[in-house]
Amino acid sequence: MPYLNVVEVESALQVVAGTHPEFTELVTLPHRTWENRVCRAVRVASDLATARPTVVLFSGVHAREWGGPDILVSFLERLTAAAAAGTGISLPGYTVSAADVERITTGLDVVVFPQANPDGRAHSMHPDGDELWRTNRRPLPVGGVDVNRNYDWLWDFRRHFDPRALARGEVSVSDVRGQDTYHGPGPFSEPETRNVAWLLDRHPTARFLADVHSFSELILHPWGDDDNQSTEPAQNFRNPAFDRRRGLLAQNGHPDARRYGEYLDPTHRRHLVEIGERVRDAVASVNGRRYTVQQGAQLYGTSGTSDDWAFARHVLDPARPVVYPYTIEFGRERPEGVAASFHPPYAEMARIIDEVVAGLLEMSLAGLDRLAAEQLP
Repeated sequence: MPYLNVVEVESALQVVAGTHPEFTELVTLPHRTWENRVCRAVRVASDLATARPTVVLFSGVHAREWGGPDILVSFLERLTAAAAAGTGISLPGYTVSAADVERITTGLDVVVFPQANPDGRAHSMHPDGDELWRTNRRPLPVGGVDVNRNYDWLWDFRRHFDPRALARGEVSVSDVRGQDTYHGPGPFSEPETRNVAWLLDRHPTARFLADVHSFSELILHPWGDDDNQSTEPAQNFRNPAFDRRRGLLAQNGHPDARRYGEYLDPTHRRHLVEIGERVRDAVASVNGRRYTVQQGAQLYGTSGTSDDWAFARHVLDPARPVVYPYTIEFGRERPEGVAASFHPPYAEMARIIDEVVAGLLEMSLAGLDRLAAEQLP
């Protein structure tokens, strides 16, 4: 079975929504892509008239990471089929009971947005395209923008990060047009990032988020700019006193690494790790692949990413609920090379789909448990 193309992903969403109109909503996002494509998501909820705590799942941000949309389409099809039949979901080594499927659909709004960057995906998959294309398809003279460096969180990286970290390439972002990590002409300059932001604005009760990428077998959580710390609240991304100090990570051996660490509330830190570990264990139960739970900066420094931006919304406005966000990097490096690592043979991809679907189901259940704990006196 080949990877789903852009048209097939779109068709799958419409089929699911058309098959289960009583508990799904086909959502048309407001911002057309540069190549004039319309993006859609599906909302799953037993009561579509009532807003409940929301899980936002999206993928296909980086064009060459072909498997993400397939994962989310499979997740959506399995969840809705089970909800309609009143059954559970069985995967190799991992099962969700019918009662837990009902818990998910009655306790949460689940919003599934499989292909955030359809222009890039179409170009990467086209026989005359570039299979390793990463960015969107913004036309020249600007050219492609890395959608996951375009969010309004430390976007102006030269102001926020230490020049030494930038000079050594320890922060994965660029302001040079044509680079794979080019952050764009301004924050939220791209329709793809604005669509994700719109989803969170449309669902102000959003509490959990997963941005599905490849590859590395990682479950990443905030923060992505520097080492986390929970003792110095003044050291935070809003404080200009620490501009040009961020990004000197301890793992890179910088003598000044401890001059700054990104503050993370210890309670939020514990919850991020707890949920992430449940996702990890569910993934491992399927194929034995044990993903690593870690903060984003332990992969490399970043700015303008979806998970940090989503988490920062509560920091900037405490009236908003905390969103617990994750970047899931599925799959591993393959000896055949980079292209095979980003889109492995589909027999392997099918196994990866099962394990990540299990992880996303468990994230939903862990989210419900977290919400229940918050209601305790």
